[in-house]
Amino acid sequence: TVIIFSMLISSGLGSFWSKSLVRADISRLYVILFLVTGAIVALSVIVGPIAESGVALPRPLKILISIALIAPPGFAMGMPFPTGLTLLERAMPSAVRWAWAINAASSVLGSAAAIFLAIYLGIQATLIIGGACYLAAAGLYCELGAEL
Repeated sequence: TVIIFSMLISSGLGSFWSKSLVRADISRLYVILFLVTGAIVALSVIVGPIAESGVALPRPLKILISIALIAPPGFAMGMPFPTGLTLLERAMPSAVRWAWAINAASSVLGSAAAIFLAIYLGIQATLIIGGACYLAAAGLYCELGAEL
């Protein structure tokens, strides 16, 4: 519950702030995508040791640590989609509906895949795969960004 809450709030705030932080200078989207990738990979390295060392901590402190770990990457994760929608609306307004549909389907499939991967590969591998997805998005944006 804490993880979902933290992701929803922080990504929502990132989405809100993307208008002034990223859409004012679209080239910042590259930076955001690479920051998200780096943050996810960093989380994959530090989450295990932090979880192990925090087992005996009181619940409120565990909650604060969880929020502190999740909120920064979550904030950055909230920025690419609204920025991409803005770019897509300028270039191909009719494709915006498809972007929403693809985002919804990807969210559902991605969350199910993350559960499967976490069970069979572990949380570290799951996070690295998620980071690779953001890296792929950065590469795709590098390739197609000029057209948008």
